Amino acid sequence: MREYQISIELLSDTMPGSGESVPGTIDSDIRYDSYGIPYMNAKTLKGHLREQMEMITAYAADMKDYPVRELLGSSDKEAEKKQGRLKFTDVTLGRGIRSAIQNAIDTAEQDARAHKKENTIVTANDIINALTLTASYTSIERKTGIVKAHSLRRERILQKGLTLYSTLYFDTDGMMEEEINRAETLLDMSVRAIQHIGTHKSKGMGHVRCRLKSAGEEQNV
Repeated sequence: MREYQISIELLSDTMPGSGESVPGTIDSDIRYDSYGIPYMNAKTLKGHLREQMEMITAYAADMKDYPVRELLGSSDKEAEKKQGRLKFTDVTLGRGIRSAIQNAIDTAEQDARAHKKENTIVTANDIINALTLTASYTSIERKTGIVKAHSLRRERILQKGLTLYSTLYFDTDGMMEEEINRAETLLDMSVRAIQHIGTHKSKGMGHVRCRLKSAGEEQNV
């Protein structure tokens, strides 16, 4: 088993939609945990990686017809399910930042309980508000140029400048070193090829820089 880290630097504001909403406040929300720390499902990252990997193996001469299914397993469209050699964790902030946020919130809540008062120091809501923006959109009637009735939508968006991480595990059992090296090359090429994630790409959102590092080569801060 080999371990790697995928880093995703947000070069623009990004909206990795979750399909969820906050009634009366947010029409389209992102995913975040009980501490307000945003994250993206591992399955979503895997989908982006599969898209790039299939494109590379279709056109790159040195990777022509590489068995992507061996690495990523079967796609959602396939009836027969096969487990791939690659396993991903959810995409989120680095371990150090997450730990600092969790400790700060836990300490504040413990202090509030001890003094029987409301936690006003730092809360999960403070964290999510610090890391995201709320964008508002409306639709315009083409003929009249007037705003369509009831078309106002609000979306929560991750701010550019953040770097998110996913840990990747590669089951190399039974593979020759030459096979492993070829798979690593394809993996690195595919990760670097991911340039956009999330929705509203046509509006300039979701521009990212993705990189692959071996475990220990780059500290997940």
